[in-house]
Parts: sequence; C-alpha cells; structure tokens
Amino acid sequence: MANFYGSYIGFGAGGAAAAGPFFLGESFGYIYGGTNTGAAMILTMEKHSMTADTNATTIGDMLVGRLYMGSANRSETHGYTVGGYISGLQNTIEKWQFSTDGNSTDVDDLAAASTAHAGSSSETHCYIMGGGTALNHIQRIATASDVAATDVGDCPQQGTQGGGASSETHGYKLGGWTSYTNIHGGGAGTVICIQKVLFAATATAADVAHISDSRSSRIASSSETHGYLYGGEGGGTVIDKHEFATDNDSTTVGTCTSTNAKGACASSAANGYLDLEQQAILQLTNVLMYQMAILRILRILLL
Repeated sequence: MANFYGSYIGFGAGGAAAAGPFFLGESFGYIYGGTNTGAAMILTMEKHSMTADTNATTIGDMLVGRLYMGSANRSETHGYTVGGYISGLQNTIEKWQFSTDGNSTDVDDLAAASTAHAGSSSETHCYIMGGGTALNHIQRIATASDVAATDVGDCPQQGTQGGGASSETHGYKLGGWTSYTNIHGGGAGTVICIQKVLFAATATAADVAHISDSRSSRIASSSETHGYLYGGEGGGTVIDKHEFATDNDSTTVGTCTSTNAKGACASSAANGYLDLEQQAILQLTNVLMYQMAILRILRILLL
C-alpha cells in the first residue's frame, strides 16, 4: 500500500463566508503533501473547483514536504498544514492564503509534535486531536495571531489515524488506531469511539458514541448536521454517518465504489470530496491522484 496521507480542505468564495456553516467550503477544495511510494516527500499544493468539478491545478508549495498530516484545518482566510511525518513526528505549522494562490508560510510550532491526527476548525481556532500512537493531546491554534499552539485538553482515548469532522459547536475525532489499552476493551488495535470537544471550552473531550466498522485510517467529511466516515485499512468500503445533534452511534448509509484508506477529504455544503488512495500514487501535472485502480476525485452527495 502506498505510503501516503495528504490533507484536503474546502474554502468559501473570495474570502467571504460560505453559504452554510463556516467549516464547509463553497468554491474550492485544496490538497497538499504526501509522498510517492519510495520517493521524496511532495511539496505541492493544489486546488480544484467545487462548482465546476474540473481537474485540480497547482497553486504553490509547502515549506516542508511531509506525509501523515492528518485532517486539515482552516480559518476564514487561510488553510493550515499541521504536523506530519518525515523521519519522525513533526511540529510544523504552515498556512497559505485562499484569496491569492502561492506558497505556504511558517506560522509557529505545535505544543507537541503530531502525525495522523484528527483536525477540526471553529471560526477562531484550529483543533488538533491526538496523533501518533501515544498522544491524547488536544491542541489548538488561534488563527487571528501567528503564535504557537497550546495544549488545551485531552482525548479519552490515545491514538492516531482518526477521522476529523466539525459541527458549528464541536470538533470530532472518529475512530482510529492505538498502541495503548483500548477504552472499549482489549489492547492495542483499532478504536471505535467517537470523541468530541466543545469549541467554547478548554477541556477534555467526551467519548460520545461508536462507529460501525472498526478500521483505522478512515477518511472523514462534514455536512451541516452530520459527520461522515469512509473506507479504512484492510479493504474497507463502508460509509458511516454520525448525527451531531443526538450523538448516537454512527449508521452505515452506503459503500464506496472501491476500497480506500489514508486518503483525504473536503466538504462543501452539499458534497464530500475524496482523494482516494490505491496501490500507488502518481504526481500528475494538474492533480495529485492515485494510480492503478483509481485516477479521480470522488464526489459524494451528503444526504
């Protein structure tokens, strides 16, 4: 399997707020980072139109190429690349401006180096939940000022490779993998819990529900009312939906057309966009996609 974990986010038009909640894109999805199998880290940052569904175009480069950056983060005006992995866990925070395509710039550092974390965003902060096999930190970045992240709380379950989703009031970490004791029984392995943190507080996240399929490296997106989780390691194809208002266990609502894991996802008000991982990855001129079985960005209607 390819050694890839890039990041992908959505953005509203022209620097203005999107028609739906803050965290849903309106105009473009962005993808960055990752690696070709056995090759150097990818610096490239690309975007694709959510209104025209055309191929992605290159907009610039990250300062440091890396993989396993986990779920992406954003403010009203900028996208953020956070943490990741090169030869070890990284603490880098970079950002780029939505309104003018170009390279990312250095912001500051994470409080604790992190990789394959779950990311979520409020109107004022980016949240980084877990990451690495042992981390249970919840870190946040104030997007109004370029300062270092602060450690504001803990997740009940340590671990990595969880999907990140956002509602208007909370950030979510869905599933994942841990090398520590699983709070729902057993030792190291996949995590089935859904954990959420209140954006308005600096406190420990709550374990509120379970996902239906215990696979790691699943890909997540958000609608106004639900978090969605796709695929996973070991041949996963299941699409789960978790309702924010009730925090009930997730339900299976469909299947992906092929198995996928360690990909990346963006959310518009109506659709989730998946950049899927298959057996090898190929850096094309106009879009970072996957060789072999799939060469596409997959759009899923968020019902």
